[in-house]
Amino acid sequence: MFSCSETDLVTIYSVCAPRVAGVRSRLLTVDEITFLEASTSFRDLLRRLQSTRYGEYIRREEPSNCSELAFALRTPLVMAYKSFRRIVPGYALPVLDGYMESHIARNVRLYFKYTYTSDESALRHIDARIEAIQGYTELLGVYLSRGSRRDLVEALHRAGLSDYSVRIRTLEPLLEKRRGPLALVDIVVEALSLSRLLYRAGGLPVDERTRLESLLGIEAIKFVSLTMARATRLGLDMGYVSTLIPEPIGTMLLLYSEKPLALCRKLQVPSTLCKPESPGELASRLYSYTWRIAWRTSLWNQFSLAGILAALKLLELEVQKLYSICMKTVAREYGYNLLAR
Repeated sequence: MFSCSETDLVTIYSVCAPRVAGVRSRLLTVDEITFLEASTSFRDLLRRLQSTRYGEYIRREEPSNCSELAFALRTPLVMAYKSFRRIVPGYALPVLDGYMESHIARNVRLYFKYTYTSDESALRHIDARIEAIQGYTELLGVYLSRGSRRDLVEALHRAGLSDYSVRIRTLEPLLEKRRGPLALVDIVVEALSLSRLLYRAGGLPVDERTRLESLLGIEAIKFVSLTMARATRLGLDMGYVSTLIPEPIGTMLLLYSEKPLALCRKLQVPSTLCKPESPGELASRLYSYTWRIAWRTSLWNQFSLAGILAALKLLELEVQKLYSICMKTVAREYGYNLLAR
């Protein structure tokens, strides 16, 4: 177990707190989002983005399509991560790196999704969502052009992410025969990402671990609820699904598959959120609350790894929102119905 002296905390506060608060202050306002949503074309969207904090990245990258724009928009997220990584103490690095690893894992999931749906146009866009973080570019970039799932699994193993590759291998027979729903890949990757973050929190000082586990606990109940909704909709056996994902998430899923409200109470989710009609509704309610809880506490008044992760998550959600605006804008411009897909 790592320790953290009072002197360390004072130093951390003086360096980290202003940077974390700075991320919050740079988030786009509701008016700016509304302004961007009114874009009539891709070029019009770029012009409007010029007036936001993303302007410098647009001018530097000069994106010509949705993929290139997505890559340009993610630059602030990567820069924020690298900035925090330089200044947080050593005991916090495993968790911080774990967050970015989960970011990469979501790209792994997206890669499998596009590969198994054989959507070539979608596959061409995925490279824009892969970040050059911690040398993981090779992990996915090389394999996009090959379209080889086997190569991807082997690369995951070489990179030390063997738990991802082992569980993805268990899905291969189902996916190859088109009998296994693609939602299983989503469930496995999300569970692995969350369980690894929870595991790494064990190396933090007690106060930081408690704060972070509270935040991740909300994420856990959201995941379990969403998984229950997916499994029910697809007619999957909950016991089988629980065997594909790691402890403690698998056990949590199995034990509380019939008791979402009991799980809410166990994880101390506010009672105002725990009156859903279904697991899916519960997950939907928790989506915004999960990370925005950091804004409503004293996390911003002192150093907190939970606050840093919340800042990175909100940057990521902002980019996702802008990418969604971009896709809808292009669809309107060319009369393309996104819902048809």
